[in-house]
Amino acid sequence: MNLRRLVVFCVLLCAAPVAGAVRILSASVDHVGNSYRIDAVVLLDGELAGLKRIITDYRRFAALSPTVVRSRILSGRSGSDARVEMVLRPCALVIFCRTITKVSDVYIDSGGERMRYVAVPELGDFKEGLETVTLTDQSAADAARVRFVYSAVLAPKFFVPPFVGPWLIRRQIVDDLRTSSGRVELLLRGANH
Repeated sequence: MNLRRLVVFCVLLCAAPVAGAVRILSASVDHVGNSYRIDAVVLLDGELAGLKRIITDYRRFAALSPTVVRSRILSGRSGSDARVEMVLRPCALVIFCRTITKVSDVYIDSGGERMRYVAVPELGDFKEGLETVTLTDQSAADAARVRFVYSAVLAPKFFVPPFVGPWLIRRQIVDDLRTSSGRVELLLRGANH
């Protein structure tokens, strides 16, 4: 763990007790050949409008996810159709690390509750990719909550060993979801105070 990650971890650990609030309802990874299907459902505490603002601020993805090294908009406008580049550095078990570039065209449905990320193969490390994020207001009388559903089919250009691939990818996704969800909830709490 590098010094920067240690400092971020300590700040987030002391900032608020988020670990109990993050609820990963499900997470699965399946593969056929070198293509992966990923599905995850997370329940977040916070307002739907605030969550929309946070997850469409593409330049800040590195602050949300420990896997994202850098993110930037290549064209378009933030919050509407855009082309987004993310440089990812997933590490599983510390020994399996790889720097990956993913470039996607982002399409947001008119209400803003559904986003599609379509990979641009000639600009990144994926032969094909379709990711969908769906947000649903799950608020009750006592608290604001949002159901965050992520579905993806990704085919990387690089080889992932099939005997460890799905297990490592699932572990990485769950760890990243837990951390990113906690960070998002901190931002949502800050927006409400």
